[in-house]
Amino acid sequence: MCTGLVYIDSQSRPYLGNTMELSELLPWQVAYFPTGTAFTSQVAGKDPLTWTSTHAFAGMVVSTVLPQQGVPIDWRTFMIVRGVNDGGLALSHQAYGDTGETPASSSTDPMLEATQLGLWILGNFTTVADVKAALATQPVNATQSPMAGNVPFPLHLLVTDHTGASIVIEGADGSFIAHDNPVGVMTNGPYFEWHLTNLDNWTHLSNVDHSSATFGTATYTQPDSGIATSGLPASNASVGRFIRAVYYTNFVEKVADPDAAIQTLSAILNYFDRPRGATKDAPGSAGEGVQFGTGKASLAWSTEYTTHTMMADIMRGRFYIRPYTGLNWSVLDLAQLTGLTSVAFLPTTELDPMGGDLNAALLKAGAVAPATT
Repeated sequence: MCTGLVYIDSQSRPYLGNTMELSELLPWQVAYFPTGTAFTSQVAGKDPLTWTSTHAFAGMVVSTVLPQQGVPIDWRTFMIVRGVNDGGLALSHQAYGDTGETPASSSTDPMLEATQLGLWILGNFTTVADVKAALATQPVNATQSPMAGNVPFPLHLLVTDHTGASIVIEGADGSFIAHDNPVGVMTNGPYFEWHLTNLDNWTHLSNVDHSSATFGTATYTQPDSGIATSGLPASNASVGRFIRAVYYTNFVEKVADPDAAIQTLSAILNYFDRPRGATKDAPGSAGEGVQFGTGKASLAWSTEYTTHTMMADIMRGRFYIRPYTGLNWSVLDLAQLTGLTSVAFLPTTELDPMGGDLNAALLKAGAVAPATT
């Protein structure tokens, strides 16, 4: 369920790529939030936490309220799960089922709902160091998610900035901690530091083909290139995907041109693309993991597939998205949306399968919602 990875080009510019695997298509939107957007986070029994964004940002969002037929979407219910801001910061959320309940407290000090972490980060910060410092003093509530059976915030976050530095924000016993991420990769469970320890078992990996060997008195030769990847784990489980993501981000060609870097990242992400039906899980099986959905009756068997693939060009403030039905990338450019003064959004189901420029559609949708709460 979802792979996030950071590709660094030969000029030390970072690009964030990720896939999203789910068994059900949720009502996703592409959204733009201008500088000066006001937000409120309200945890029951606490004083409200308010902030006004100092950065414009955009990405993919979903409402935290179960959709109702005929009821318009209110952008104030949005949770951003993938995004990039104009200050050189990008993030992605991925499934993680071990956050735990928020510890009880009698304090009425403002808390941040975990579902609004992404909005808070992209609207306020430019470096992961600043995010980490702010999170150390900002209590976060492990929001129960209707989209995941009301379990405590079943996600963790990969955050990357324009320097290439990365952190993973992960809940443990209901408290949220920022972990330094030296490899720029995140998948799902187990907890993030377990994945880093597991890398000790993969020091043999190399992208250099060893194409011949002598056994007894005879020499045998591999008839094709690519034997180096035979040591990679093949399954789509999170542990194997973590290792594969580290391999590809470390060993693929480091190009100099940003457009070529985006093409390279796109090629890397193809290795994590999952078609519907490639694997199936029986209802209630451990393999289902965190189940996200709208409460509708599901099939007897579930199959996770790559509903969307996304990329962020962090330095240029560009966000790319390709749905399962898409053949090419759709792209928005924050620099071309500065004329918007209100939140703008459009359903991902309206994206052209052939891809293209999203800026005109977002500019047209800019009057849909006010920019203040």
